[in-house]
Amino acid sequence: MLKNLLKNLPWQSLPVIIFLIISFANFQFFMPDYANWLEYNQANIQQGEYWRLLSAHFLHSNLNHFLMNSAGLLALWTLHGHYYSIRPFLNQVIIACVAISAYLYWFTDIQIYVGFSGVLHCLIAWGALTDIQKQEKTGYLLIFALIAKVIWEQVYGASASTAEMIEASVAIEAHLAGLIMGFVIYGYEQKIQQKNLTQQATAKKSKSDDNLASIKDEQEIATGSQTESEIQNEKSKD
Repeated sequence: MLKNLLKNLPWQSLPVIIFLIISFANFQFFMPDYANWLEYNQANIQQGEYWRLLSAHFLHSNLNHFLMNSAGLLALWTLHGHYYSIRPFLNQVIIACVAISAYLYWFTDIQIYVGFSGVLHCLIAWGALTDIQKQEKTGYLLIFALIAKVIWEQVYGASASTAEMIEASVAIEAHLAGLIMGFVIYGYEQKIQQKNLTQQATAKKSKSDDNLASIKDEQEIATGSQTESEIQNEKSKD
């Protein structure tokens, strides 16, 4: 049973997950002194330090925070890793990072932020919606549970035990932004896919029409040649 379970894991997408976890670990253990230069800091972003919109999501407040988000990323890989392709997945992560930071900047009073949990909420939402598209019933359970969690946090606040564990306030606003971005990215991808399918269908129809026109022209040429041949035969008889 364990052998079959391991065999069915999406190993082809594991390198991109390892890359992200190594990035987390690098900032956590080998570059802690750079945290002040990389964290989301609203005042510094206002002064033009826009790299913080991306880099903040790869930092963590402490070891527990790092381990929680790394474990969450691995759990998502086991669920949805078969949907991941390296370049599109990294593009999705980068877009989510910047969009979540932009949301925090424009719509909240948060001054300092670090962590990958907002992006995890985006990835969960995107994966659940993809499950639903693939007619996987677990997708409905996952997306409803995620929405319920985010609503609960917005109404009642984050878990006090989680805040104590990571030694920082839980940025529930980032979770909300991540959920929204999961829907946005999924919807955009579906629109692009539909556009590509429409273009392919149009191109295929156009090619088919061209082939039919070519066949018709050939038939008309053949008919004309046959008619000319018959006229020549009639003249010969006269």
